Amino acid sequence: MDIEAHLEPRLLRDLDAMSMAHSIEVRPVYLDHRLIEFLLRVPAPVRLHHKRLLFEASRRFLSGELLMDLEKRGKRTFTFPLANWMSQELKPMIEETFSRAHLESSGILESDAVSNLWRRYLKLPTQVGWSRIWNLVVLVRWCEMMDVHP
Repeated sequence: MDIEAHLEPRLLRDLDAMSMAHSIEVRPVYLDHRLIEFLLRVPAPVRLHHKRLLFEASRRFLSGELLMDLEKRGKRTFTFPLANWMSQELKPMIEETFSRAHLESSGILESDAVSNLWRRYLKLPTQVGWSRIWNLVVLVRWCEMMDVHP
């Protein structure tokens, strides 16, 4: 269920979009169809035992030190570093999007409210949250692309 509901439509799509945007060829090696078909035949209790199969299969390729580190390491998720990007590479684009002239010409959002929120974000990013800012950027740009006017 996870493969069809989360992996294919979300994770692989995002991986593909981000890698293509940066001209990087990505090959998720653990997603080879032969490997997946084999693993789906392995009983779930064996498959889901804290990545034991992966560690055993990797033992001859990894140093003992690295393998021990990986086994001890807690589970963690991957997230795109949008907060970093917004304060660095994307900052000029965001500031242009949130400029008074830009916002007033589109008429979508109140420029003073957006400017205040952006300034607050630059001072205290964790209190505002990158997603609030990013949602506004996407909304303004989407409205422009779709020629939406109030």
